[in-house]
Amino acid sequence: MTVKKRFRRRNYFVDKKAQGKYVLWVIFYIVLYTIILSTIIYLPANLSLTDERGLYAYSLIEEYLNYRVLPMIFIFLIVVGIHVILTTHRFFGPIIRFKSVASDIAKGNLTERVRLRKGDHLLDYSESFNEMIAALDERVGEIKKKEGIISERFTRLMNDIKNNNLSQADICKDIEGIQKTLRELESAVNYFK
Repeated sequence: MTVKKRFRRRNYFVDKKAQGKYVLWVIFYIVLYTIILSTIIYLPANLSLTDERGLYAYSLIEEYLNYRVLPMIFIFLIVVGIHVILTTHRFFGPIIRFKSVASDIAKGNLTERVRLRKGDHLLDYSESFNEMIAALDERVGEIKKKEGIISERFTRLMNDIKNNNLSQADICKDIEGIQKTLRELESAVNYFK
């Protein structure tokens, strides 16, 4: 009994530049949001606190902010950062896989397929991409088959002509067969625009 090996990415930063940029932007917007929200909430209170009781209240607010809110914001940023890394990993990992398979296809390897893990983003696209590769592989297989038939017929015809084994009618018949296969090959090649 064979055990199906699970495909698992070991590196969470599969595209450091793109993922890092995305993580930094998310953290930037969270920090900006926190600063704006804090300003909106605490600035009016700070401006109105001028007497001794107000200053005492301000010191309590400042203590609360420094020892409770800011550490919670810091922890929240860490949690969001980790979540963004894991989420982008599920997105950028498949993109890297698509790029790798596309590179293989450009080199002529039509046996590669995009294999993604359950839970990865772009699963729908991988199915379409794999169908496209299969269709290309099938068309190229047809072209290779037709080319092989033409090459074989032509070689046989040339040998028969050299050995004077064919009559004029047989030669015409073989040439017509080659022409027919050439038209089929042309049709298969013209599929690509």
